[in-house]
Parts: sequence; C-alpha cells; structure tokens
Amino acid sequence: MGPTREILWNVPGPVRLGMYLGLFLCLGVTVGTLAWRLRRILLGRPDGPVGGIGQRVRELLVEVLGRGRIWRDPFAGAMHGAMFWGFLVLFAATIADALEHQASVRFLHGWVYRTFKLVVDLGGGLFMVGLLLALWQRISHRRRHVPREVTEVVLLVFLLAVAGTGFLLEGARIAATSAWEEWWPLIGWSLAHLFERVSGDSLPGMHLALWLIHVIAVGAFFLLIPWTTLSHLLFSPLNVLLRPEGPPGLPVTPDLSGLERPGAREVGELTWSELLSLEACTRCGRCVAVCPATAAGAPLSPMSVVQTLKRRAVWVTPEEFWACTSCGACAWECPVSVDPLRLVVELRRGAVEGGQVAPHVARALEALYAHGNPGGLPRSQRADWCRDLGVRLLREGEPADILYWVGCAGAYDPAGQSVARAVVSLLQRAGVSFALLGVRERCTGEPARRLGEEGCFQHLARLNIATLKGHAPKLVLTHCPHCFQVLRREYSSLGGTFAVVHHTEFLARLLQDGRLRSSRSGVDLLTFHDPCQLARGNGVVEAPRQLLAAVPGAELREMPRAKERALCCGGGGGQMWLGMASSERISLLRLDEAIATNARTVATACPYCRVMLESAAEARGAQGSVAVKDVAELLVEAVS
Repeated sequence: MGPTREILWNVPGPVRLGMYLGLFLCLGVTVGTLAWRLRRILLGRPDGPVGGIGQRVRELLVEVLGRGRIWRDPFAGAMHGAMFWGFLVLFAATIADALEHQASVRFLHGWVYRTFKLVVDLGGGLFMVGLLLALWQRISHRRRHVPREVTEVVLLVFLLAVAGTGFLLEGARIAATSAWEEWWPLIGWSLAHLFERVSGDSLPGMHLALWLIHVIAVGAFFLLIPWTTLSHLLFSPLNVLLRPEGPPGLPVTPDLSGLERPGAREVGELTWSELLSLEACTRCGRCVAVCPATAAGAPLSPMSVVQTLKRRAVWVTPEEFWACTSCGACAWECPVSVDPLRLVVELRRGAVEGGQVAPHVARALEALYAHGNPGGLPRSQRADWCRDLGVRLLREGEPADILYWVGCAGAYDPAGQSVARAVVSLLQRAGVSFALLGVRERCTGEPARRLGEEGCFQHLARLNIATLKGHAPKLVLTHCPHCFQVLRREYSSLGGTFAVVHHTEFLARLLQDGRLRSSRSGVDLLTFHDPCQLARGNGVVEAPRQLLAAVPGAELREMPRAKERALCCGGGGGQMWLGMASSERISLLRLDEAIATNARTVATACPYCRVMLESAAEARGAQGSVAVKDVAELLVEAVS
C-alpha cells in the first residue's frame, strides 16, 4: 500500500468529538453573522438589474484566480497571489483529509500521499510568505499608501500563528513516531528536528497540546471572518460579480420619477450594490495612492470615504466629497471593484438636494439649466467662433452623416475655440463632409452630473438626445473627452445611443487613410498629458500618440504616470466651477511632471486639461519655456 499516515493520530475520541462540535459551532456563528450582514446590505435602495451573468463570472474568475487588477501593483499581486494560492491548497487539503477520514475514501497512500504532503507543505509555505509580505507592507514606511493599523498587524500575526502551529504539529508527529524517512513534507520534516532533544515520552503530550492550540486557532479564524478584513473572502467576489454595469467611475442614472430625491444624505439611502461595495473594501490603500486630491493635500481620501460610510456612525464631510476631481483613478485601481467615485456623486447629489452647495456653484448650475452652458452666456453667440470658416450649420430635421459636437469650451472659451478651429481646418483639408448644430447645441450636462445636480443633467440630456435623434447622425465627433464620455456612455441610459468618436481617433484614421499628410515640423521635444475621461474612462491612449508621431521632428517623451495611470489635471468633477485650492495644486503637480521631461510642449486632448495646465504654467512662471497645445493644433501646424 505504501507510505501513509493515520489522520487525527494521537487525538482521543472525546477530543475529536469536541473538535467537530466546536468547529461546527464556530462555522455556524460565522455563517449566521455573514447572513445578517448580507440582509443589512439588501435593505439598501433598489438598483438596476444585474445582466450578463456569463461575462461577469468570467471576469470574476480572472480577478479571483488570475488576480487581474491586483497585478497592476506587482508587489501587491505577488503578495496576494502567494496568500490566495497557498490558502487554496490548504483548504483543498482539509477537504481531502475529511474525505479520507469521514467518507472512508482511501487514496492518500503511496506516491499520491508523498505528492499530497509535498504540495500541501509548499502551499502552506507559500501562504506564510504572503502573510510575511503583507506584514512587512503594514509596518514598512516604503509602502506609504498602506494604512498602519494595529488591528491589521495583529490579524496578520494571528494568521501566521495558525499556519505556523500547523507546521509545528506536523513536525511533532514526525518526531513522536520517528518517521524520519518522511522527508516529503519539507517544512514539517525540517521542524521535526527541533523536537529531537525532547524525551520520547513527552512528545505525544506535546503533539496533542499543539493540536489543541491549532484547532482553537482555526475556530477563532472562523469567528473573526465577519468582523475583520477577512470578510472580503465573501464580499469582494460578490462585489466583482454584482457591480453596476459600465466601466469604473460611471455614475448610475436614477429614475427621478420614482424617487423622492436623488442622492444620499444617510447610509440607508445608498443602493444595495453601493452598500455591498462598502463591505468589499480591503483597506489596501491603493485608491489613496493614486488619488490626485490626496496628493495635493486635500482632505479627501477615497478609502476614508468608503470606511466612514461603512461604519454608519458618522458622515463624510462636504470638504471631502467636494474635493474629488472625478478622475476615476480610485475606481480604476481598486482590485475588488469598489467605486468611491460613484459614492462621491451620490453624496454630492444628496448635498445639492439639501441645498448645501456654494453660491457660485449654484449660479453655474442655474446657468446650465437656463442657458445651456455653465457661464450663462447667450446661446445666440454659440456659433460666433466659426462664422468665417464656411462650416455648415444644421437646420432642424436636416440629416448629417458626421456631426461635430463642439462643446461649451469650444464655443465660448478662446483656448477652446482655437482647438475647434484646428479641428475644422483639418476636416476641411481632408475633404470630410460634416456639420455643426450651432446655436441649437447645448452643454451635455456633464458638469451638472459631476456636481450632483442630476435633475439638471437629465433635463439637458433629454433635450440633446431629442436634437440628435432629429438629425440621425451616423457619427458624432467631439474634441472634448467630457462630452465624449457623456454622449458615448451616459446618454444610453436615457434612450440616446449614438456612435461617438473622439477627434484624436478620427484624425488618426484620416492620417492612416492618407487623407492628411504632415510635412512641416513645428515642435521638437514634447510630452503628452492623457485626459482622465479619455484614457481611463474610455481606453483611448494610442490614437493621440499616433497623431504626435506623425508630426515631423517631434520626439515624444512620456511622463512617469501616463495612459490609464495618468495624473489628473485637476479640472474635472466640477472643479472648474468649485475653484478649490487643491485643484490648482493638482495642476501644478502635473505640470511639474511634464517639465521634468524637459519637453518644450505639453500636448493634450481636452479643453479642461489645456486650461488647467496653462494656468499652472503661468503660476510657475514657465509660459516662455513650455507651451500647452491640443494635438489638433500641433497637427494643423504640421499638415501641408
């Protein structure tokens, strides 16, 4: 039959019975407590239907088994991978032992037994390596974003003790039975030599004491699951599986006709999926590490927002949720799909509904509703910028293959008008047939939604959807990533589904098709600032770089944080109207990163980013050494 071992060797029958009763009791308490917490979650407001279960399960398997997002931080990926796979091996070994012992399924003998013991030993070792890395992360100052909480350190030490007593138990058994030929449990066999000086008569008693300590520790492990970060073993996979539709950071569209008011002014007004996300948070701090507001010294910490709401006893302060730039970095980075940005929008909605909004922000929101732009400027002036360009302005009901959506910045702001004129010039040179709405265009409502005025957003959105449907464009082109995001992803929930393209993507196609040819060089060394809504929100990162590569003589030098990891300019989330000091500091941080590349030109593809970075250059006194331009402006200078 070959080598094997007696399961529960040296454990008397009554003690075995006590173990089973105790562990079943602990497990029952754990299941009951987790069920109670789940019931609390389900008391939240109703949420949208959960569709695409098959795709969600596949994504869950990638996250849980493949450890998807967590590998964006290689250290965290290695740490969690070691803990997860090590724990999985130990869990599988426990089931195998139970089958062998209780179901009398005899398979752990011979080479199967040897392989089993070796794999289990290595799995336990891997689990302990992961725990040691996690402990180092919690106490080391090199991982600044990780909170150094005593409770987390104690929990990790406890888990190390649970795993360590298991190895000592194996070593004591080998020493007590003189099974020195059983070298295949490598760690247990090595630890067995610690017991060589213990008298043979004492070894069984020592083994039984270690066994009792280990079993009690396992029972305590079960009891701790609902009350510590160990609960993420349940809630994190559920959150990944049941999260709202759409990319991270996408605000949910409430049915205003069925609500007393949108938003949340207490935890009970959050939806069940938002309450679930609170429970899923592991306090890893990665959202804090990428938050531009936190980096700029604002009172905002995405993790603190989540944990404050989870505690339910206190409320998030307005200074915290108004400091958010809606860049979406926290939601993009979270390895368990927690979306702090969605929570911030809900808190802002609650504040707006309660009249807790600054007077200048209220004026901007009123202007949006009344005039269709946040500046309150006359709609009759919306097309003044293009009167000398010979562009076609659509009459009501007139069809258009390509509709160029200019946006408020392109219509009214001088810098934005420069970008719009550059886009029009490039389209005309390429022979593209397009048209504009002119005075019939309104703000998409994006600032209103990010500021929490959902009613104003939906009012503008429905007007714009009706206008667009009246012209039935085959393609909507825009140079503003904020307009792009809303038109492409957010109008669909209100019945407006359109094919939308950003100007960098469209111009890149024109270059590839040979309809645009660059021949003149206007810049040499440049860097590119990725707009948040373009890169993180929609994954458009290559098209702008293709355009810059087409400029003769231009050399692109990337900033350390680029593409989906780019640092926000500080202007999103309504900050253009909130005017918070932290937003200005964010723009300075980003400009400093650009200047560090020694680039003479900072290229971007968003009117908000251009305004913020130009203001930062002025504040730094760097206007003469670094220019800020849209990629369309750079391309129009290079195209013959």
